[in-house]
Formats: sequence, C-alpha cells, structure tokens
Amino acid sequence: MPSDLILSRITFDGSDRRARHALASRERLHAIVEAALDAGGSVKTDARRLWRLDHTRRGLVLYTLADAAPDMTDLQDRLGACQVESKPYTLPRLLGQGDMLRLTVSVNATKSIHGSRVPLAMDELGPWFRDRLERSGLTPLDVRVSDCVDWRFGRHGRTVTLRAAGLAAVVRVADPAKAGLLLTDGVGRAKGYGLGMVCPTRVA
Repeated sequence: MPSDLILSRITFDGSDRRARHALASRERLHAIVEAALDAGGSVKTDARRLWRLDHTRRGLVLYTLADAAPDMTDLQDRLGACQVESKPYTLPRLLGQGDMLRLTVSVNATKSIHGSRVPLAMDELGPWFRDRLERSGLTPLDVRVSDCVDWRFGRHGRTVTLRAAGLAAVVRVADPAKAGLLLTDGVGRAKGYGLGMVCPTRVA
C-alpha cells in the first residue's frame, strides 16, 4: 500500500532547559511540532499530521507522520540539541491479509452527552477501541487499557483538560486497505496534541 507520508523520529535531551519548558505544556509542544513541520514544507491539513511523544529507556522520542519531515534547525531552536531521522512511511510489509500486528496508541476517546463531549470511562475504553479496530479492517485478538491520565494546560487564557488513555492490541489484518487508513489517519480526537497516532509492530 503506497503512502506519500514521511515518518520522522526525533530524539532529544529532556533535561535541556528548552526541552523542559516545552514539555511543561501540551499547547507548547503542539506549537513546536506545527512550526517545525511548517518550516519543513508540510502543507497544513490536520488529517495529514500526526505525532506522539514516547518515553523510552533511552530517553524521549518524538515521532511525526506528515507529508514532510520537520525542520531540524527549528526543532533545535525550541528543544535543544536533537537528532532527526526521516524515511518514507511504507505499509506493505505490515499489511498483508492475515498478518498479525501489535498496536499501541494514546487516545482521547469521548462520547456526546446532551451536546457536550465527555471522556469515556475506563470500562468503556476497551469496547470503544475494539469497535474502531473492527471498522478499520482489523480483527482484535487482545485489547488492553494500560493507563488513563488527565492533561491540563493553558490555551488562549483558559485551562484545557484532555484525557489520554493508553491502549494496546494484538490484531489480525482482515482488510489491508482499511487498516492502512487507521495507521495514516490515526484514531480518536485531539490529534494535534499528540494523541491518536498508532504505532504498529509485526507479531512473528
């Protein structure tokens, strides 16, 4: 399945003063990612931009998936010293019919109550994710909720609260074309704040 998207992996030192300042607010991180992608030549359409921040044993890793790689000079100005590795985002190796994948994602999953969006309860997250997977041509074999935290940050003079739920699943690919859309479009809401980007790995 061809894709015109670029996957970038940015490693940086979270103890750097500039990085600490950025990490203190999801609004700041959002602005940094947007600015770096703009500087890298990305066309600004929300459906074409995903990003996620992972805490690994080797430090912080920021992933972006967009129509261009982020500009490294811009990132260094805002995060401090960092390394950027970029490559075309190709899916064929992962998405053969019947293949098994392990997926991880942090999502903002909500429902509408009396016209307002409210976060799902913990016991609603598993069924919600299963439904999204099935709609995306994937057969869920195991679905788990790993954590659920509330992010609070300032935006335009008011406090915004986003609930981020960590989800993981083992799935079998039933429809490669639909599954590809999940991996390139993400899942859930608040994608501009680093939610919804699905990380797939092949299960041997």
